[in-house]
Amino acid sequence: MRSISLLAAALLVAGAALAEDKKADDKAAKAELKKLEGTWKSSSAEMGGKEFKPADIGMEKVRIKGSKLTFLTKDKEVATFEITIDPSKKPKHMEWVKSKKADPLPCIYELKGDELKLCFPLLPKEKAKVEIKRPEGFETKDKPVGLIVLKRQKS
Repeated sequence: MRSISLLAAALLVAGAALAEDKKADDKAAKAELKKLEGTWKSSSAEMGGKEFKPADIGMEKVRIKGSKLTFLTKDKEVATFEITIDPSKKPKHMEWVKSKKADPLPCIYELKGDELKLCFPLLPKEKAKVEIKRPEGFETKDKPVGLIVLKRQKS
């Protein structure tokens, strides 16, 4: 009976520790989202190793406010996503969700001062159900990923 009580106590302590870790992770993610807030102007864009003008692909600017990421071209909204981040991962993880019915798009990001890199998988043209993988790094050559490099705009 004593061993069952010790096991129950150990499970309670482990559960409390996990809950505290989750709270710390949530707090870190909220602080990181705050750092990402603002309007960012694209300085370069690549898709599968080829350079593009950011305006030509609807990614001239990015506005991040709270948990929303919006792409803009000519100051018109092109697409808005709900985002979640995990800054504890290497590289840092970001998920973009277009609608409640859509699967999250697994992305990565890097924030260094006033420069933000967003790297995302390119979606296949066919509608077949394919597993969309998170980019492993920021290199796009010969990979089905896109990369935009952004500079923070001063308000």
